[in-house]
Amino acid sequence: MIEGDDKVATFFDGDGVARVIDFAALRKDSIDVGTVVRADAPHHGVALPIADGFVVSHSAATGAGTLEFHTADGAVPQRFDTACPNLNGAAVSDTHVLGACEDGLFLATAGDGTWTSEKVAYPAGIGAATRPSALRGHDGLPLHVATAGPAATNDGLLVFDARTRGWTHVRTPDRALDVALAGDGRSVFAVLADGTFRVYDAQSGAETASSRVLAHPHDPSQASSTPPVIVVGGTRAYVSDPASKSVAEIDFRDNARVARILDVGVSASTLGVVGL
Repeated sequence: MIEGDDKVATFFDGDGVARVIDFAALRKDSIDVGTVVRADAPHHGVALPIADGFVVSHSAATGAGTLEFHTADGAVPQRFDTACPNLNGAAVSDTHVLGACEDGLFLATAGDGTWTSEKVAYPAGIGAATRPSALRGHDGLPLHVATAGPAATNDGLLVFDARTRGWTHVRTPDRALDVALAGDGRSVFAVLADGTFRVYDAQSGAETASSRVLAHPHDPSQASSTPPVIVVGGTRAYVSDPASKSVAEIDFRDNARVARILDVGVSASTLGVVGL
């Protein structure tokens, strides 16, 4: 599920179709699908809403892992020359889209009605087991953050700056389970396997604050256990603790202070913030 361009698109691998809901409809309490985007064939893919259209993955069987731009009426005016084999993780901003490929980061930029694409190498030390598998950002910001690999093989977190094409690799004291970016782009947040919430400077990677948010450390080797997740709303961050069926609300501007613990009664695997 990818948010962008005032829409949210959910891609269904089994039929190669993305169903899109406009935020305008959501604001009216409607979850009716406004647009259906069809890829060339079923595959593990994405549809990224941007510039009144969608950047859509092309099945590996016929497209060698490429992506293409679809207009809202289904036309395909452009296919990108930059391949993205084994795409696993993507994000969209107001002017660009990102895709985490096995051989680097796919970056496509929109400008003056035309698109350009390129492949940006991962930083030194990042390989198949530690490449990003999820990317987080905010509209209007050039920064995106990701865990450096899944929990089982994690090596901290990564910050990518689309302006400079530069990376910052932050090696955390324990495995990073989820990450998020502050709305002003100044801070990066991570929840670690040791049960702590960490705040890092987005430019330098230096740790600036931390607090304990999980009742117990999370063991990534337990495949059946639900990992914690982070979501940001305004000046607060929210971290789920599935084991205790609670969510911690954190004032990240006040030395990562835990403002309150919300008993939600379920082992939350996904969080969202509304009404801010």
